[in-house]
Amino acid sequence: MKLVWTVFSIFLTISFVMTHRVASAEQAMQAGQLVRIDTSVPEEPIEQSIELFHFAQTNQEFFFTYNGHNAHSLSQIFEILLNDNRTYSNARISLLVPKIYFPGVFNSDKELSDIFYSNRDRIDLIFSPNVKIHQNFWMRDGHLFAKINGEKAVLAFDYYSQEENVKIEDSTAYVVAKSKQLPLYKIVHPDDTSLYQNDGNALSSGGNFLLLPGNILLVGKILSDFPAGFWSKDIDNNNRSLNDFLHLLSIQSNAQDDFRYEILPLDVAPFHHIDELFSVIKTNGTAPCDYAILVSSPRKAIEIINKTISLIAPSLLKNQRRCTGYSYKLLAEISDNTLRSNLLQEMDNHFCVGHIPLEFFAKEPILSDITAINYSKILNNNSEYAHTYQDVINENLEKLLPVLRERTHCDHPLVIDLPVLFAMPFGSAIFPNAVNGIVLSATDNAVSTYIYPRSYFSPFDVYIVNILKKYGIDARGVYDLPYHVNKGEVHCASNSLPI
Repeated sequence: MKLVWTVFSIFLTISFVMTHRVASAEQAMQAGQLVRIDTSVPEEPIEQSIELFHFAQTNQEFFFTYNGHNAHSLSQIFEILLNDNRTYSNARISLLVPKIYFPGVFNSDKELSDIFYSNRDRIDLIFSPNVKIHQNFWMRDGHLFAKINGEKAVLAFDYYSQEENVKIEDSTAYVVAKSKQLPLYKIVHPDDTSLYQNDGNALSSGGNFLLLPGNILLVGKILSDFPAGFWSKDIDNNNRSLNDFLHLLSIQSNAQDDFRYEILPLDVAPFHHIDELFSVIKTNGTAPCDYAILVSSPRKAIEIINKTISLIAPSLLKNQRRCTGYSYKLLAEISDNTLRSNLLQEMDNHFCVGHIPLEFFAKEPILSDITAINYSKILNNNSEYAHTYQDVINENLEKLLPVLRERTHCDHPLVIDLPVLFAMPFGSAIFPNAVNGIVLSATDNAVSTYIYPRSYFSPFDVYIVNILKKYGIDARGVYDLPYHVNKGEVHCASNSLPI
């Protein structure tokens, strides 16, 4: 029996489950085991089950971290989550506040303060005396929410804490689990119960997995050497915490075989996480094809840039020199919301791609003194070299689409390209990555909402809003720069748990 999207529609209030029973002591000891933090490692394998939460839940509790610079971003996101009555009318928010910001947490931003005091019944504050700001900046990296042995729980990934030299007791996962009275699990390997080997940059962080229709679990792995010489596949092979987790998911009993997860490793060698490349959201289509895969597309970005340039007179392009005086980093640090908003609007009106004048992306630059970034290099890295970012994305899609067709019974899965450009050497998005957004998938016939990071290049933002509207998705752009300048976006900075 194959899993189809129709089943997802019927069971929106629950998540699809894959239950594994450890078949033998030998099999379990090869993979490591899930154990609760407050219990010792079991001497014998015990029956365990892991249930990952599907993206289209009726209502969720969203988790964020306050870090001193993201109040304006949080305000815009909270406004949408708390007022989106079409899909998530009972959504709740938990905001983790590290010790350093205890005094006067809302003093720096009246907008956020007003939202909090007007919604005290739906916003919880989690005060943490221990969590280091660099550890908890990305709420999704160090842990994931799941049902473990039949109860909602937090699964911590030790290797993330180890990268930051943070004990598990001081981690975001521990603080969140304790505040919400959820059991906390980690994976323990019998010959190394304390440390896992690092994966370098948390390339496959647990919370960044992506569960698609058909119970397809997308996992980022290092599968290529692009960019040449930058990564070693051994980094991924040595990531025992990740590999143990995937092995646990792959162990199945015969009774549950029809509902197994399809674990699909895709190449993230030139990027950070799988959620930098793909997202999924419910559309106004007919089941089983009532979903869309959102894809980062350098090709679409270059197409929009070239079209925009062709419509602007050269004399107007020359006036964009002023864009070079701005930077995302500066605009992320400005505490005055009015000043920041005015500068961002000015960038938008003058067609700045980030702080780069649109003119600079012309194949024959009008201005000769702009040397901060080279258009030809961007173009080559994204679309014109022998092996490019676009090629890696295309190769991943070629692996994904046949599996989607088989698992969802949708012959033509909808793929929506969103404009994104990447920079060498680490695959960071040049402007906020629109694919790394927060999904509020609709139930029944409601309109889905997609919270995406605004690029402040109006041709991109207008395209995103219009293309998603065509498929019954309300795209809501938010100020994301405090996250973007730290090489992430709003999806990486959030996490969610079904209510």
